[in-house]
Amino acid sequence: MHNISIFGSTIGKKSISFIDSNDLQVSVYAPKTSIASLFSKPVKFTNKSLFNKSINSFNKSILVRDLKGDFFKEISKKDTSVLIVDFYDEIYNMISLDSEDICVTKSNYLSHCKLESLIDKGWNEIILGSEKYWEKWNKGCESFSKNRPKDLKIILLEIYLPRFYKNKSGKIVKYSSKRLDIINKYNSVIKKCYAKFVESVKCQVISNFGNTIICQTPENEGTNYTDIN
Repeated sequence: MHNISIFGSTIGKKSISFIDSNDLQVSVYAPKTSIASLFSKPVKFTNKSLFNKSINSFNKSILVRDLKGDFFKEISKKDTSVLIVDFYDEIYNMISLDSEDICVTKSNYLSHCKLESLIDKGWNEIILGSEKYWEKWNKGCESFSKNRPKDLKIILLEIYLPRFYKNKSGKIVKYSSKRLDIINKYNSVIKKCYAKFVESVKCQVISNFGNTIICQTPENEGTNYTDIN
């Protein structure tokens, strides 16, 4: 049995289903975690009971990974031989405690817990795509390259947020200009993430997706970028 780990989106996780094999299994799945926060120093809360009350079990497994900073130790324990990476979820701001070199992804999982009651004024928000953001992100790439297990094969899926969706009639149409402005803003950051990662980390790149990623949620019902067939 070969263990595969995924650092990326649900789209990356779905890619495994295209491989017809009973010899593969996903051992670690790490969604909505920025590479900038992946190797941060661990977050330690003085009031652990308040922390446990502030976070539900559904979000805890995801957030604890972001708070512990031991991703490579985790996948090594699972004997991972292949790591699939994508930055489809690299669309969130971060919060940082620079005095202790700590960084956490401000994903929607984090918004479900009462983090504001656990942190002090020393924490700052880092805006996606800002100079400070890239400073943290580049440092994450360097740590990734330096600390990766020696025999780990890395496959990078270069995928982007979709520009098309399927409407209620089943027709594939392009998003409105207002929605496309948001998508293009995110995709410009994601594109830069892929370029910086490839510069720092030896990996196999798969990028021939074209316009094949179509959102299944009609725009007038709200857009769920992870609703991909």
